Formats: sequence, C-alpha cells, structure tokens
Amino acid sequence: MGSLVRLLQFEHGNAEIVEVTLASDSPAIGKAIENLELPRDSNIVGVIRDDRLIVPHDDTILLDGDEVVVLVAGEAEQQVHVVLCGGH
Repeated sequence: MGSLVRLLQFEHGNAEIVEVTLASDSPAIGKAIENLELPRDSNIVGVIRDDRLIVPHDDTILLDGDEVVVLVAGEAEQQVHVVLCGGH
C-alpha cells in the first residue's frame, strides 16, 4: 500500500497508467478529486473500491484502501506520487 505501480506505458514512454493503493496515512484520503493538487499532465481515470470500479468525478471522495488509477503524461509521475502517497 502507498506505492505507485506502473500498469501500462505507451506513446514511447511519454505517458503511462499507474495505480496507487491509498494507505491510511495518504494525504489524499477524505479529499474530493477536485481538491487534489494533481499536475496538469495527469488525470484519475478510475477508483477501485470494494472490488468495484468507480468512474470518478470531481466530487468523488477518496477513501483508505482505494486503488486509484491515474493516466500520467510527461514528467508528472513523481508529483502524482507525492499527492497520493505523501513524502517528497
């Protein structure tokens, strides 16, 4: 939990889909997606909760244990990690 896993890489490595399982100490827990400071070159495309896929909206609140699937382009992966997992 709390680590970023690459699921798919495409466009010659310029974009990828990553998954993060939110740990209990994640700074994203309890926040709506619209309130996360995600980089412009990223977008949350799915949330898996209780073995169900949720198509997220801006007002979707993230919970402990959610598996968050993110499309990341460019060099935004590290910033996505900080927003969803904490740390630097």
